[in-house]
Amino acid sequence: MSRPAAVVGVAEKGILDVELLTRDPGGHASTPPRMGATARLARAITRIERSPFPQSLPEVTAEMLRRFGPHTPPPLRAVFANVALLRAPITWLFGRLGSETNAMTRTTVAITTLEGSSGANVLAATAKANANIRVAVGETVEGTMARLRKIIRDPKVELRVVEGNDPSPVSPSSGAQWDLLADCIGQVFPEAIITPYIMMGGTDSRRFTGICGAVYRFAPFFMDVRARGSIHAADERIGLETLEQGVRFYETLMREL
Repeated sequence: MSRPAAVVGVAEKGILDVELLTRDPGGHASTPPRMGATARLARAITRIERSPFPQSLPEVTAEMLRRFGPHTPPPLRAVFANVALLRAPITWLFGRLGSETNAMTRTTVAITTLEGSSGANVLAATAKANANIRVAVGETVEGTMARLRKIIRDPKVELRVVEGNDPSPVSPSSGAQWDLLADCIGQVFPEAIITPYIMMGGTDSRRFTGICGAVYRFAPFFMDVRARGSIHAADERIGLETLEQGVRFYETLMREL
């Protein structure tokens, strides 16, 4: 785009951690059985990798693309101006452009931890993995668990919900609260295109949706692809100028409130 984007999270995906557990008698590794605990777990993980959840393009994401449209090159400008007509091909394309756009269109599953045998020559009596799942807006934890069981299709793989939260309600992208926030963003970042979006990560804001209908998530820090890639990674950082802009935003927000 020709201008930076100030994306304001009007909703966030749900977070679900599921433990996958398989069991086996164990024993000495010199006489391995077929489909032991680790092999069964590996098969379940492979099935999850090969069967992504179905895609959709939420209305919030469609609105974001419409707002981006006038500030993109001519081919994209025409596409984003006609999101309603081109929703299906845009959704399909987003699933293949990269991990960020793919996450915007579906519930995602990431296997984050693995545990098996404690010894190099010992068969695992149990094997465990954690699936960190980001539940798409419009879906539920219950429905996600049902689909996960269907994908794995192995009753010997035990599934246990460690922690789960449904996606948050969608806050309005108009009205007094939105306008106040947009005005504050505009004062500090006058070149930014202000747009609603669905946040991929999880925040404490989901704790407030039960008492407030206008809950927003906004980080007032300019971040390019490289800076976003450093989040939760080695040498995570932001620049001093970026930090200063963030301070000015919060000063502006407090003053306007």
